[in-house]
Amino acid sequence: MPYTKEQLDKMFSDLPDDVREAMTSVDTMEVLNEIKEKYKLHIDQVGQLSAEIALLMVGVISSSRFVPNLENLMMIPKETAKTIASEVNEKIFQRVRNTLKSMKHDESNDTWEEKPEESKKENSDSDVPQKPHVADPYREPIQ
Repeated sequence: MPYTKEQLDKMFSDLPDDVREAMTSVDTMEVLNEIKEKYKLHIDQVGQLSAEIALLMVGVISSSRFVPNLENLMMIPKETAKTIASEVNEKIFQRVRNTLKSMKHDESNDTWEEKPEESKKENSDSDVPQKPHVADPYREPIQ
């Protein structure tokens, strides 16, 4: 279900201070920039990564959807999505893990590992359009 800007603003303003700080801090922007450089991501892919991080933190998506969403929205291989998710987990979510656990997120767990039976079920029910993983020969990394 898509959310309006007002709904997302309300969710953001209702977050605990440390989670809001993690979402908007310079440290988080530096982590995103490191990930962009390391994986040669395009600016639109970094924007999608940032949006998925924010949606997870406000509780719109569950942690079990994070890797599949990165894979589909950023059009990257599953292993790359898992590696990026692991880095985000370690460098961004770790700082606010206890707060995120105490919030009412559906399925807030500690790992990004998929449960095979759940991932198949969730993929069929997902609101995220499934895109084929085809490399775009016209895309060049922004340096």
